[in-house]
Amino acid sequence: KKFKILSLPLEIRSDDYASIEVTGLERLNEQSYDTLFAKADYFNESFCYGMLPDTTLFYTLIFYHPAAEYYPVLATYSKSGFLINQENLFHGACGSDCGLTSCSMTGIISKDLSVLSVDSIYYEYECDSTYAPLPNTGEIIVISKKGKIDKKGAISMSEKKEQRIKTNP
Repeated sequence: KKFKILSLPLEIRSDDYASIEVTGLERLNEQSYDTLFAKADYFNESFCYGMLPDTTLFYTLIFYHPAAEYYPVLATYSKSGFLINQENLFHGACGSDCGLTSCSMTGIISKDLSVLSVDSIYYEYECDSTYAPLPNTGEIIVISKKGKIDKKGAISMSEKKEQRIKTNP
């Protein structure tokens, strides 16, 4: 009841302009039946975002877990409530760093239950040990993973792929 039904395709994004908003969402409660199925390090600080359309063999839920900001976690459960798999939809590459200009984290789930997770980070420059900008050191870093939720609810994700592009060679 804490999860709204979501439609596919689904895109969840957090960037410099829009962080994940949890206002109005139900929290997990460690004094309730939530503990029977949900797994979270900071249980009472996690939120219930939504449920993907029903499949015949499993349920798919999305939680928002806390960190520097909230991040989405994809979890699949058997029809009897046992956890099958759980995967972060963001890599958590964003933060505050010298020279960081912008950053976005995106998780996409398609109608065929394929999953794409991409973090994009733009550094205008790198900094030396005194935090002074180093000339001609700007770059864009893209970190991605691809995967799929199979017919039994298992989530398989590729290894992280990182691409670095110099912006001022």
